[in-house]
Order: sequence, then C-alpha cells, then structure tokens
Amino acid sequence: MLKELTSTKYELDKLVTTKQTRDRHEKLLKYFDQKLFGNILDVGERNPFTELLEKKFNVTIDNTKGDLDFIEIPYDKKYDTILYLDVIEHQMNPLWTLHQISRILKSDGKMYITTPRRGKLLWAKGHFHEFDKYRFELMMKHPKVNFEIVAEHKYKIVRNWWTYFLGFRPLLRLFFEYGLIYVVRKK
Repeated sequence: MLKELTSTKYELDKLVTTKQTRDRHEKLLKYFDQKLFGNILDVGERNPFTELLEKKFNVTIDNTKGDLDFIEIPYDKKYDTILYLDVIEHQMNPLWTLHQISRILKSDGKMYITTPRRGKLLWAKGHFHEFDKYRFELMMKHPKVNFEIVAEHKYKIVRNWWTYFLGFRPLLRLFFEYGLIYVVRKK
C-alpha cells in the first residue's frame, strides 16, 4: 500500500486514544462476542485492536504481512474466521486481497469486513476507496471472489462533539457517517 494510506506503529498507538477509535472498539467488541472461533486471521498488520481481541476472547489471531495489494497470502493454512477490519478502504486493489482470502477461508467459515460509509463528499484523505452498497456488493460477487453477504450491521461513528463544528464537511459527518460490519461467506 502507499505510505500515505498506511499508519506507523506510533500512529496506531496514538489513534487508540481517540474517542472515535475507543467507541468503535467498544462496538466491535460487543458485536464479536461469541463469534470468534477456530483458526483466525486478521488481514493487515498486527495492531492494538488485534491484541485487544486476543485478550478479551482468549484466542490466538494470525496476521498477514506485507503489502496486501501485491503479496500472495500463504494458503497452507485454512481459516474459520477472517477479520478484514477497516483495511479494505485503504487498498488500491482490494479485489486481489479478496481473491487471496477466498483461497484460505474454509467453506463453512465467515469473514467480517468493517468499513466506514460516508459518501463521496466526505471521502477521507487516507482512503483509496469509499464503498457504497452497490459497489461493495458487486465486488463480493466478482467471479474471482464469489462471496455472498449474509449480514450487514450498521453503527454510528461518534466523534468528539466539537469536531462537528470545524467546517461544513465535519458537520455533514454528524448526519451521514457510520460504520458497517459485513458478514460474508463463500457461495
């Protein structure tokens, strides 16, 4: 991935302290209760949330290594659960990673994909894509991927109240920005 679309370990540690990230983590922890099992892969670099999931649910989570737009994920191990959490929007070619994942997700396994939904007007600088529902569903149906969406959960992204008054776009986030959790499986 491009350097501009990634975060350093320092930036990830700093990000954990923001209201938006803390709120998101709380919502995801609540959502994942009783859902993580078997061999688990977190797509992307190891991060503080991966460690939080391991500690909270007493599981071991593997992580991918390298640039997800180019690497081949080793497929000597199959996974029951794959977490693709707030990574897909940062990639130039998420279809490549989804193709790699389709080879390592067990036939009865589930993948959880989280991404923000805020529309093109509110596109974030660090995101290569902002997926609307139509384009996300098309990507899942691609013949190289062949996933089906079995559930979609929407939650409000909450920021510090004062950030909404920093301009017109920040104010729009108050009304149009939310997070999505997609549950997908192989067709």
